[in-house]
Amino acid sequence: MKTLIQVLAVFCSSLILITSCSKEDVNVADVENYISESVFHLERECNAGRMGCFEFVWPLTITFPDGSSGTFSDQEALRFGIQTWKEANPEATERPQLSFPLDIIDEEGTLFTIMDRDELRSIVQECRRTYFQNNGHRGHPRNSCFTIVFPVSIDFPNDGVIAFDTKEDLKAAMRDWRENNQEISERPGLVFPITIELKETEEQTVINSEEELKQLKEDCRG
Repeated sequence: MKTLIQVLAVFCSSLILITSCSKEDVNVADVENYISESVFHLERECNAGRMGCFEFVWPLTITFPDGSSGTFSDQEALRFGIQTWKEANPEATERPQLSFPLDIIDEEGTLFTIMDRDELRSIVQECRRTYFQNNGHRGHPRNSCFTIVFPVSIDFPNDGVIAFDTKEDLKAAMRDWRENNQEISERPGLVFPITIELKETEEQTVINSEEELKQLKEDCRG
């Protein structure tokens, strides 16, 4: 009888351990899936990232389903921020949304400060890339394949060329320019040459023109 009780005790302990581990595995998988799906949909709305026509101008601000918001310096920080929020809100199923205004840059180095979703749709619809319509978030590339190395110079219509040492300074200047030049159809643009850093190799290279930047984006898509 004593042996039977011991066997049952071991069995129950093992069952509890297996159940606990399975639950933990499911939770980890749920969180990772939530992160990937959230980033995919944020990029899809802007047709941004490695497979899209645009890139985010970081830092990027998003609004979480509970009304809180976060500002993130790059995609790694964005993923970590979404992970932290999801772990604190494990039952949440709604995804975070883009906050406006936001800033994006196209394949030719033209910069856009976008005030709302209607304006975003009108700009993004000019992009002919169909990756986001034909694919889901599973297997989606996690990062852009390059970053722009600062300092950079931007040619602002009416204001001329201005150099920026940080992405935060650039973002603030773009917002100010947009607020003060709402009737101008021209957009600010990168002044070439620029230096970029490839994420996989950390190698830096000089991009001399819009054409070279477009080719770089094309090469990134593979």
